[in-house]
Amino acid sequence: MIASFKNRLDSVLDYRAKRLKTTALPPLLHLEPTNACNLDCPMCPRTTDMERKVGMMSMEMVDKIVEEAAGKMEFVVLQAW
Repeated sequence: MIASFKNRLDSVLDYRAKRLKTTALPPLLHLEPTNACNLDCPMCPRTTDMERKVGMMSMEMVDKIVEEAAGKMEFVVLQAW
């Protein structure tokens, strides 16, 4: 069985059984490889609340995330790249 289909099926079955916790992963992964931005949007938490250092995610970290998510996610959205 395809892992992403099994993941979605587990999610639906957990929902129908009214379980509060699920072992399924979300079908969508938002990956933001950088927190650097030249905009100053008032509604963005990066503008007002971010305390961590501005920088880029290492390629090793991106590779690790992609490897762990491979076959389990239906969609991967790259943001701020």
